Amino acid sequence: TNDEEINLEEESKILFPLFQSLTNLWKDKKISSPEFVAWYILLYLKQRYPKHWLAGPLESPFISINDHINNVNSLFDFPLFQFPDKQKQKILQIAKKHNLTETTLSIIHLFALYRFKTINLNAN
Repeated sequence: TNDEEINLEEESKILFPLFQSLTNLWKDKKISSPEFVAWYILLYLKQRYPKHWLAGPLESPFISINDHINNVNSLFDFPLFQFPDKQKQKILQIAKKHNLTETTLSIIHLFALYRFKTINLNAN
């Protein structure tokens, strides 16, 4: 509908510069390809659902927490994404159960440990 088109246009004005910055971080090899994809998804979800993009913890991680997670950046040090304190504490509670700290927790871990809000089909 016309309203959806307007919302997508407004959304793109906010997301485009973020995605440009994200792409530059990847091109400059400051983030890995898996981090790029994960942050892309998270930036989009946060724009679409500012307060409720994080749905809740998974019952068990879909990968071993130590599998192929080398040389990735700390989740909370990412310059394009700010976590509200309450959300950060919620994430850290689950991370502690897997022996992860604020400095060792990465975006890859977040995807291994949590479920996320679904993006509606009209976002394609």
